[in-house]
Amino acid sequence: MNVDQAYASTGATKIDVDITSISQFAEVLRREIDENLRLTWQRIQSTLGEGAQFGLSPELDDLSGKRQQYDRYLQQAKLLFRDVIEGVFQFADGADKIAASYARSDQFAKVTAEDVNKAMPIVTTTTTNGGGNTPRAM
Repeated sequence: MNVDQAYASTGATKIDVDITSISQFAEVLRREIDENLRLTWQRIQSTLGEGAQFGLSPELDDLSGKRQQYDRYLQQAKLLFRDVIEGVFQFADGADKIAASYARSDQFAKVTAEDVNKAMPIVTTTTTNGGGNTPRAM
């Protein structure tokens, strides 16, 4: 089964993107959560929330242990998927923080000495020895 078939079989939406930045990556992760993972979580909750569908009749008392074990496995599967969604959310949040950090450093990298000189006032000094140099603030 390829990726397209997997999406088609689950009814999920395949998101095709060309990721060229970390912030785009974060956005794609959020779209994956909104368009696919939350919907899948709702289906899992309703399906797995019903519990094991065997061993319900009194004639099958010997299956009660297996039913309990199966219910534990269903609960573990639900928790695992919940953790996957939370992990994707945290991954997107981390990518946003990294992108913001790079954006700030990119802004600082673009600053030139001329920009700093324009932003700061000219400072004049006088010397007591009569040197008369007038430095600019940097």
